[in-house]
Amino acid sequence: MSMPIRVNSQSGKGGMAYLLQTEYGLELPRRLQIDFARKVQRHTDGSGAEVTAEQLWELFTTTYTSTDTDECPDTPVDVLAVTHQSIERGTARTTVAYLEYRTEQSVAWAAGIAESPTAATAAAMVAAARHGATARGTLSGAGLA
Repeated sequence: MSMPIRVNSQSGKGGMAYLLQTEYGLELPRRLQIDFARKVQRHTDGSGAEVTAEQLWELFTTTYTSTDTDECPDTPVDVLAVTHQSIERGTARTTVAYLEYRTEQSVAWAAGIAESPTAATAAAMVAAARHGATARGTLSGAGLA
């Protein structure tokens, strides 16, 4: 059972990154930690609620990945950086691709989780395009916040 942490300005990024690393093996790039900490803070803002590793994982996947990778919208995405990480999930190895990108609206992050670096990067690109399309109002956001 994971220990809850209180997300606040002192422990937010460090505690959040620690829980995702110890419980799920994720080693978020520093700029992604900062971006995710803002989203976690908004999520818990005003409630003072504690956040568990499981809740962080759910928020991470909802925010940065796409549940529908079959269709990629025609949204321009300028890739700024891609980082890959191999994690163990039970007896299987999985790759996570962390993708920093720019659209017409902003600079943002997406992630893809798959069995190979190529597939993880492709999933992250689809998530980025879907997020960009959602931000432009040309796609209802399936799987992205």
